[in-house]
Amino acid sequence: MLFRSSITDGSIGDATTFTVRPAALTAFVTDDLADQTAGVTTSVSATPYDAYGNVKTDYGIGSARLVGSALERSPGCASCSPALAARDGSAGTAEWLAGSSTIRFPAAVFYRAGSATVAISDGTVSDATTFTIRPGAELRGLTISDTDGTRGRESLTTGDRTAGITFDLRVTAYDAYGNVNSGYAGGATLSGLRASPGCTGCAPDLPAEAPDYGSPGWSGGIGVYAGVVAYEATSGVRLTVLDAASAVSNTTGTFTVRPATLSGLTLTSRTDGTVATARSATDRAAGTGNAVRDQTAGIAVSVTVTAFDRYGNLKTDYAGGARLDGSAFGSSPGCSPCGRSASSGDRSSGTWSGGTGRYRVTFYDASPSASLSVDRKSTRLNSSHVSESRMPSSA
Repeated sequence: MLFRSSITDGSIGDATTFTVRPAALTAFVTDDLADQTAGVTTSVSATPYDAYGNVKTDYGIGSARLVGSALERSPGCASCSPALAARDGSAGTAEWLAGSSTIRFPAAVFYRAGSATVAISDGTVSDATTFTIRPGAELRGLTISDTDGTRGRESLTTGDRTAGITFDLRVTAYDAYGNVNSGYAGGATLSGLRASPGCTGCAPDLPAEAPDYGSPGWSGGIGVYAGVVAYEATSGVRLTVLDAASAVSNTTGTFTVRPATLSGLTLTSRTDGTVATARSATDRAAGTGNAVRDQTAGIAVSVTVTAFDRYGNLKTDYAGGARLDGSAFGSSPGCSPCGRSASSGDRSSGTWSGGTGRYRVTFYDASPSASLSVDRKSTRLNSSHVSESRMPSSA
């Protein structure tokens, strides 16, 4: 500041003009910042002062730099598809506004969402202002996880499920920098589950069931999909989440849906274990009519029993226990004049693997209407009726 000083003795005096410069820098006063949005350029400015409250008009740019948590790296999202890179905040280049004696960083960019501070600092001299950085407005990533909040597309690889049992999933939305997009209110849908096959050869029929993706509830960029149900028992299941409006999606790693409890058994004499389904309504109601072929007395045959859960899935974890029964195992009449004694039907206990049991059986009583049934602990689940005549053995 320019000063004029004089010495006078009445009418005699002399004056000189000089400048009093500000003292050393002792403080910055940083202008308050309104809330900011991640990834959007903003300006940060401060005024320098000396110890006596004078604006330090001769500061220039000095050694000023921008510091604070606002410049910290954003989290990124490695599990998003594609992955979202973490970004460090950028201060840009400082400029000195001589007219207002203000130092300014006109092109600062912040990327980490949340409460933040920023300050213009010159070594030990600084002044911080606190504000909030909002997530970017655009949806750029989605992840699916169990409701414990584990992030990552691999989080479900060990989360095996059981058909018909509900479970919950968490879907998280992200901005371009991996911040949770707290402004996202939903719209993402789940897919990837298929209907169960059902079993029209079981008695009674086991209907197919379509999957249920639950009821989503969104808050703060996190959606909980409560009551998800898978009905098809299979391995290699993947769930996909998609926001069609933003064309943003992601897919989990694989997991397995196990079959539910045993609810159906079928019989067939076909070695491939397939079940005939062309039954009349009467047969279906009575639980009869599966296709065991006509047999010849005294000739061993392989009978296949297949286990199903209540949704018609092959019950691959069923280890056996089903018992064959029916009039087909009755005794033959024998023939005293022929020297032939009566013989009762033979049955093996069955060898089970992957939900299918192989039984080696022999029938001896020739009958035009022999029946064969299978049950579990005396609870009848299905039966097969041989309606055509069987010829006696020629032996």
